[in-house]
Amino acid sequence: MTDEERYQKLYDSYCTLTEHRRRADPTFTIDDLRGLLASAYEFEGQDWAGHGEPKNTAIAARIAAYEHVLAEWERRLNEDKGHE
Repeated sequence: MTDEERYQKLYDSYCTLTEHRRRADPTFTIDDLRGLLASAYEFEGQDWAGHGEPKNTAIAARIAAYEHVLAEWERRLNEDKGHE
């Protein structure tokens, strides 16, 4: 499996899991997702020992997935406000 294929597989999985949690867990808020994203960025920055390429790919995919789900969630919230 290439790095690009691994990244895409992980990205898709993180998107799916995060979307599922958003829909299934009524206590999961947009601020919780923002916190997860902030934690992922913090973890990415703690590469002082060198995560290695597989771990860096996983971190990048997680961050991109969280950003995507967050942007979609915010878009839906804005659309809902427009329909009031």
